Amino acid sequence: MLRINVGCSLTYEVRQQTVFLFKITSAVTPHQRILSEELSFHPQLHHERFVSGAEDNSVVRVIVEPCEFTVRYQANMAMTPEALSATDVRETMIGQMPPDVLTYLNPSRYCESDLLARFALEEFGGLLFGYSRGNRSRPSTLNGGLLVISSAKLLSGVSPGAVKMVSSWMRHLPTTVSI
Repeated sequence: MLRINVGCSLTYEVRQQTVFLFKITSAVTPHQRILSEELSFHPQLHHERFVSGAEDNSVVRVIVEPCEFTVRYQANMAMTPEALSATDVRETMIGQMPPDVLTYLNPSRYCESDLLARFALEEFGGLLFGYSRGNRSRPSTLNGGLLVISSAKLLSGVSPGAVKMVSSWMRHLPTTVSI
């Protein structure tokens, strides 16, 4: 079992009453569970936590009056990634991927497609299809961040905002996690 700590601290200068919808909490999946977590606001405010969307995203809603507002989230996670032998890992071309996985291939503010495409081509473009591409991991390239490599060849440095996306995506495909 792999244990990781995730967290973020976000500070806003709120100039008028604002409703925030945060998706910053960690996902619970068959391969990931929360050992401990803390969500706090400064100033302390009433908040509502609920589940929303097809992926059962945990959303936190808070209404903030003008002030300097900070939200902090920390979690200690237990990860039990599914480890597969090299002969069981297959590269899936985009044309064969299940439709419910395709949304995770879209660019986002957490994973800039032009930078990722350039990085992926430089690192993996010359390799043969299949396991050899997924087996080539160089965490130093990502400044020691968590590296997620899968049979769908998604490679993502996990940032606090991307934890939910990566966790949801990991439900669908076999993964190998390296640090």
